[in-house]
Amino acid sequence: MERPKRACSSKRSTSTISKKQRNESTNSKPSMTTFEVFSNELIYSIFDYMDYIMIFKAFSQLNKRFSDLIKAYPSRMIDFPAWTSDKSMYLTIMNSERHRIQSIAIRGDRNIDIFLRTCCIDITFLCLESVTLRDLELKSVLPILSFLQTLPELHRLSLQMEAIAVIGGESLNMTAIYQMLLSFKFLKYLNASTNYRITEDTVFYINLPSISNQETCNLEYLIVDHGIRIDEILSIINHTPKLHHLSLTSLNGGHIPLKDISSRVPKLLELTELIIHDSSLNVEDFESLLTAFGCRLKTLEIETDSYASFCIDEQWEKLLNTTLSDLNIFGIQFNKQKPADEFDEDEDDEAEIECRIQSSLDFMCDSFWYDNGWTADIYVFTNSVQAVFRRSR
Repeated sequence: MERPKRACSSKRSTSTISKKQRNESTNSKPSMTTFEVFSNELIYSIFDYMDYIMIFKAFSQLNKRFSDLIKAYPSRMIDFPAWTSDKSMYLTIMNSERHRIQSIAIRGDRNIDIFLRTCCIDITFLCLESVTLRDLELKSVLPILSFLQTLPELHRLSLQMEAIAVIGGESLNMTAIYQMLLSFKFLKYLNASTNYRITEDTVFYINLPSISNQETCNLEYLIVDHGIRIDEILSIINHTPKLHHLSLTSLNGGHIPLKDISSRVPKLLELTELIIHDSSLNVEDFESLLTAFGCRLKTLEIETDSYASFCIDEQWEKLLNTTLSDLNIFGIQFNKQKPADEFDEDEDDEAEIECRIQSSLDFMCDSFWYDNGWTADIYVFTNSVQAVFRRSR
C-alpha cells in the first residue's frame, strides 16, 4: 500500500514543481533594448538611411542628448517632396544648416523656384556635394544651372526634366543645356533624364562645338536617360575623356552612318562599363564604336531589336576575343516585339514572335559560351528574353 502512495506523492511533487516553473516562466519579463541605449556611432549609422527632416521631426524634441546629437550629425540629406505642409520648416532648416548640408533633393518646379528665391545658392553651401532636381520644366534648367555652378563641392547632379510635347517637325534643342552641364569644373556624376522620346516626326538636337584638351570636364559617370542619336552622344562624350561608366537609355542611328563618323569618335581609354538600352545598332556598329573608343570594357549591357545580327559566328567570336577580351560581364536583352512601324499589315505576329524567341535562345544557349569559360543566367519574360553571361577567369 505504501508504494503506490509514495509513487503518487512523487507525482504530486513533480507536478507541483513543474507548475511552479511554468508560473515563473510566465511571469518573467522578456529582455528589451531601447533605441536610446545605442551608442552615438550606431545611431548615426541609422540616421544615414534617413532624410534629415525626418530625423529632425522625430528626435529633436526627445531629450537633450538627441538634440545635441542632431546638431552634431555630420551628414545632411534633405529631400524636399512635391507636396508638403512644412515648406517653411524645410526652407528654414536649409538656410540654417547651409554650411553642413551634403545632399539636397527637390521635387516639383514650384518647389525648386521657392527654394531658389528663399535660399541664396552660393559658396556658403560649403559641403553640398549632391543635388537632385525632379519634375523640372525645361525652360527653368538654364537659370538653375547658373546658380549651381557656384557650388564649390558639387560632385553629383541629377536632373529629371518634365516631358515636353513637341509638334511634328519642331526641333528640341538641348545644346545649351549640355554645354553648361559639361562646363561644371568638379562634377563627377551626371544623370540627365526626361520622359521625352524621339519619334519620326520630331527632332532632338544636340551639337556641341569641338574643344581642346584643356577644356574637357572631369565627368566619370554619365547617364543619359532620354532618346539620343549616335552622332549626338558622340558630340557630348568628346568633352568627357575621363568617363568610367556610360549608360544610355536609347541609342539609335544618327543622320550620318557610323562608318562615316568613326574617325571623329573620341577615345574613352578609361571606360570600363557601357550600358545601352533600346538600341537598333547591329554587331558591326558596336564593333566600330568600341574599336574607335579604344576602351577595355569590363561590363557591357545591351538591349536590342537586331536579332538577325546577333548570332554566334566568326565575327562575334573575334570581337569577344579581341576588343572585348577583358569583359567579365555581358548582359543582353532581346525584345520579343519589333517596333510597331516594322510590322507589315499581313504579317503573322505570333509566328514572328516565336521566331524571334527561338533566335534569341539559340544565341544564348550556343556552346561557344560554355566552351570559352562563360556561365549564363537566362530569363524569359512576357516581353523579352534576357541573359547575363559571366566569364570565369
